[in-house]
Amino acid sequence: MSLHSWLSENLADDALTQTSPTILLEEKNEEVDMTVEIVRAPDTVTTIRLDQVGHVSALTGKGWQQICDYLLVAQSDDRYHAIFVELKKTLRRETRPREQLRRSLPLLHYLLSAFNVDRGLMLPASEFVVNYFLIGQQWSLKWDKPRRRMERASIFETEEYKSIWIHASVAPTISFQELVKS
Repeated sequence: MSLHSWLSENLADDALTQTSPTILLEEKNEEVDMTVEIVRAPDTVTTIRLDQVGHVSALTGKGWQQICDYLLVAQSDDRYHAIFVELKKTLRRETRPREQLRRSLPLLHYLLSAFNVDRGLMLPASEFVVNYFLIGQQWSLKWDKPRRRMERASIFETEEYKSIWIHASVAPTISFQELVKS
């Protein structure tokens, strides 16, 4: 049984979103109503709403309950990919969404450990290429200087934050290939 099949069978239905050539990532609350389309996704993508999974409830200190919105797990081109996504209305230079991305990695390790125990396998986390994305509807004025906007050769701005590379974008539609090559 593949990791994709195992996740689809073992995660609660409300933790999973549609997996097809187009994946819709949605953020709806008092402040924001946005949808991002991930197009041309392979059939082996599992899209997990992390707010429906959550961290181990005993981890209460230092912001461990603050996690990102989505985890996309895929096998593509003989590689495994873990793509963490945090959706925000406006992309700013604040630390909270970056911490949410950074603190979400243990959930991948937990799901992978459960898969390995259940299947009697040893798929190591080192087999995964991990990427982190902040996706918003708009750039904040402080971030989006007109000169930088004209120089963009990519739909992503990339920055290092506490030893992880975070890719930021305001594109409403992103191809899956752009997520895995970043």
